Amino acid sequence: MTDSKLFDGIGSTSLWGFSSALDLIDLHGTCQDDVTEPNESRPWNILLANTADLRHVLKTVSGLNRNSNRPIHFYIIESQATNIARHILFLSIIFDTLDDMNLQERTELLLELHGNLLIREKTFNWLINYASKLIRIVTDEQDTISPIVDFSNLKFRERDDIEFVFKFWRELKRQFDAPMLWDFRSRQLLNRRYDNRTNIFDWDYNMKLVERDNLSEIVSKSEYIKWRNTGIAYEVRDSTYSHSNRTMATVDYLKQDGVNVAKWGLFSDILVGPFVSFGINTRFEEMTKKCNDRFQYSSQSIAEMNVKSMIHEILTGTEFTPTPSITPIDHTQDPLTIPKNNFKVFFLSNNPMETFEKKSSRQFKEFFDIIYLSHNLSHRVKNTNTMLKPNGLVVIESIKYLLNLNHQQINDYKTNIKNIATESGLKGKLYADGKEDLTKNYADYFVFGKN
Repeated sequence: MTDSKLFDGIGSTSLWGFSSALDLIDLHGTCQDDVTEPNESRPWNILLANTADLRHVLKTVSGLNRNSNRPIHFYIIESQATNIARHILFLSIIFDTLDDMNLQERTELLLELHGNLLIREKTFNWLINYASKLIRIVTDEQDTISPIVDFSNLKFRERDDIEFVFKFWRELKRQFDAPMLWDFRSRQLLNRRYDNRTNIFDWDYNMKLVERDNLSEIVSKSEYIKWRNTGIAYEVRDSTYSHSNRTMATVDYLKQDGVNVAKWGLFSDILVGPFVSFGINTRFEEMTKKCNDRFQYSSQSIAEMNVKSMIHEILTGTEFTPTPSITPIDHTQDPLTIPKNNFKVFFLSNNPMETFEKKSSRQFKEFFDIIYLSHNLSHRVKNTNTMLKPNGLVVIESIKYLLNLNHQQINDYKTNIKNIATESGLKGKLYADGKEDLTKNYADYFVFGKN
């Protein structure tokens, strides 16, 4: 793991995004309103580079019934096999029958595994048993979600790496003491301030997180400080969280006897939290209203509503209407009847050079309608022009929620992105609803097009 203090809190591997879920088809319609009538049989081709989780996939597919009749092909690059393994796991939670697990239970299971350092015993036992089925998805390509995933672009070594991750989840002899590793990372980050950590967490919340955006306060101080202390973001009623979430284990190289050795560990974010992906922005406007200058709904409540609505709309193709009742998902018919015709996920090599340099002028020349770059691959915007269709868009994640950065660094990043994009022949389309330069309401993302 890098020794730079810049990455002590953010980590070297992301397991969740630092921007909210985007409906990319809806965004394309907003930015390219001069597009001619689309060919309904031609799929949208969308490249997602290092997004860390499936938030944009779920948000975009769930909006198909409102935005487009065309199918979507997602091409996904991730730097770690663990990220791909988690993608496969979360797709399975949505689409597999899972003993007729209802919508609420799927929502809770997905959020628990997505953002909690510790999980329930029930979830832990389910995960280690289900890992064998996940292995078959990669090795045999004959399982429930096989119609919507494609591994043909991966090298055999990369497939083996994914299988190795699933084996790690189920083989308990391979130790992963998540609380111990969390505490070690926290001590490394805070150093002599560790004994005063609650006050430090309070400062980070009030002086960093809240001041980045008007909606950041949806994440309550108690939610944030509890996560900083325990790594637990989402709780199910009065459940006990006692088992390490082995899906959060990643691999990095550490010095051992002067040699870099690959080690399993906790190398992801311990500073920002998983709240941003699903728990800040929502289309359910009543959930973002204030009473006595306080938000009435917690980040967890908003995340649950967002994920529940996305799962419902993906599986049924009908708009979700909030209701207090908890109904089982109907598996009397093939649960993939709608989704398998509407979208597919193609996993690409974890080496970005393969996509952005070697294949950009051949396989992927003028291929993508939308390219989404995470902040840590934003420099690849220089390679995107040849890969975009004439009306294509490049969407670049901002760094507004990287709490280890100051205002000057955030603005410098924005300026640098605009300069590189302009030099690459791209034209600015959208910068966070026009709010670009203030210390509040930084851009969530930057959007560029070819015309």
